[in-house]
Amino acid sequence: MILLQKYILLILFDIDIRELIHLNDVENSFSLGPNSSFLYCFDFLYKNIEWLLDKIKANKEKYFILDTPGQIEIFTQSQSFKEIIKKLTNHKELDMRLCVVNLIESSNVLDLSRYVFSIMNVLNAMIFLELPQINIISKIDLLKDYDQSSMHFPLSFYKNPNDSDILKQAIDESNVNPKFKKLNTLLCDFVIEYGLVAFDTLSVQNQKQLNKIAALVDKANGYIYMDTGSLKDEKYIEIRNQIARNDLDFDHDDDENMEHL
Repeated sequence: MILLQKYILLILFDIDIRELIHLNDVENSFSLGPNSSFLYCFDFLYKNIEWLLDKIKANKEKYFILDTPGQIEIFTQSQSFKEIIKKLTNHKELDMRLCVVNLIESSNVLDLSRYVFSIMNVLNAMIFLELPQINIISKIDLLKDYDQSSMHFPLSFYKNPNDSDILKQAIDESNVNPKFKKLNTLLCDFVIEYGLVAFDTLSVQNQKQLNKIAALVDKANGYIYMDTGSLKDEKYIEIRNQIARNDLDFDHDDDENMEHL
């Protein structure tokens, strides 16, 4: 299985793409900025896809994480990245079950414009990559370090935005240029109308949340309905079984605690 996150261009667990191509070499050789260099790296990786496939075949019993850069161009313009995903998905010998994990930082809930923009990016990735996707508000524990007076809603609303009217009203009441009011209305209606985006929260200090995310990924790719595999932690297995039954009440206590950060 491949778990996609947005930070560095590495495949963890014995495969390092820097063996094939290095971002710094691209920047220095072609005088490109980081965004263009990342796109070049994915083009180069796709042209050498057999290198990647051979590396995965040699480690195919392992759990892979493809940790990608956060540049939005990769998820909107890089056909090479999309084709790499297709190659991995359709490779019969590898039988890989792919799932996207899309992370946005918790500070985005402090600015409605950034929050709506993040949702648009999430939707864009869902459409472009055509894979099961889990969306996470990460670093949730750091919210306590910010001035939360700019949070217009309880955290539960940001996790599951479901009312376009109150979202539009809050944006209009912010210091947003009035000429963008119609655009904001259309964006909010688009985001809410289809109900495709919801978020879970994550603090890496919270083992229960980590277990929940791992179980949600297993459910998205179908692995949750197979043998429990190598991860024998009892707390993980308990959460995994609850998620398999669609019994999500177990995390309500955590949510209530977060509301009072």
